[in-house]
Amino acid sequence: MVATNNSYGDCPEACGYSQALHDAIVAQMADGILFVAAAGNNGSNDDTQPFYPASYAVPNVVAVAATDNQDRMAGFSSYGRRTVSLGAPGVNVLSTLPGGGYGSLSGTSMSSPHVAGVAALLASADPALDWRAIRNLLLAGGDHDPALKSVTVAGRRLDAYGSLTCSNRVVFGLLRPRASVKGGKRTTVAALNIDCAAPAGPLTATVQPGGQVLTFSDDGTGPDLAADDGIYSVRWTPDACPTGPVNLNFSNGRSVPIAVRPNCASNAAR
Repeated sequence: MVATNNSYGDCPEACGYSQALHDAIVAQMADGILFVAAAGNNGSNDDTQPFYPASYAVPNVVAVAATDNQDRMAGFSSYGRRTVSLGAPGVNVLSTLPGGGYGSLSGTSMSSPHVAGVAALLASADPALDWRAIRNLLLAGGDHDPALKSVTVAGRRLDAYGSLTCSNRVVFGLLRPRASVKGGKRTTVAALNIDCAAPAGPLTATVQPGGQVLTFSDDGTGPDLAADDGIYSVRWTPDACPTGPVNLNFSNGRSVPIAVRPNCASNAAR
């Protein structure tokens, strides 16, 4: 098995975080299987309003937003710059219907099967690809889509041909923290850094202000959940009482702002 499609979410199927389902997704990752999930049809930001099962922070999860035939993100589609992987067709998609026959349906539940199908296509074309490579090809092989640039990790719409022929396509995106972090509290920072199927190389980031250097790893230990998958992780304790905006300036030239909530009392208590 290459991937499961999970066109469900929210109540009554998945009303919130479930440790049992989280553990099942982790077990699926250990078996080399992708967990492709609909991002949701609430038109909301999954970064700040998690939608399960798409919002589980497990490396084999691929969350999918819906696009229309003009490559616009569907108005109903949920999104997330740090949680929703990419977009795929999800408006007026011709599909089979319960009881027989065909009809046009819309929703991110129509989008995620496209992605699961391309995952299977990639595995068929090259059986040596593992779940890491297939996930990365799904993201890096997509077509650039301005409508998805600031609302998904990859900023791309699924493209089967692009994934099959991917070459020199780098994708970078911060995955964690998903929203603001509390000053003085240790947190995990994780970033996707891939070139087609493979990790794109080591990462460091300089915290500004302050100049602290964070060294990220992709070795499957500590905060890093899977080795050699192109997600690089590190633990970081932000200043408890920042005096201004905080940015992570990455060694690949990217800069990402981090919202740090001041917790000045923790400094005073020391």
